[in-house]
Amino acid sequence: MAEFKFAATLDESCRILQLMLADLLAMRSGASSFLQGADRLLLLRDCLTRVDDSWDEQFTAQVATIESIGLASAEQRVQLGDKYAALIASTLDSIEGLIVRQLKDAAHR
Repeated sequence: MAEFKFAATLDESCRILQLMLADLLAMRSGASSFLQGADRLLLLRDCLTRVDDSWDEQFTAQVATIESIGLASAEQRVQLGDKYAALIASTLDSIEGLIVRQLKDAAHR
């Protein structure tokens, strides 16, 4: 019985991580705002039952950057110029990498 519960937990974690990847795609495509996406990523993170502290800290820091991006004024975006788009891309890439790593870890448990 315990093995079945463990398998269900793994399946649930994988579904949550897949939802996170879908949220990243929505932010990349503009279907979701950065603020909405960041909120949802944090909500989904809180649903995960097995993550190590290092992963959690890195993930939270990257999501905080996405929140800051979403709060940037039009003037701030203009001041940053091309760096704004680069920051968005690199932060979303970092979050994606963390999620993929967690998916791989979950598959090996």
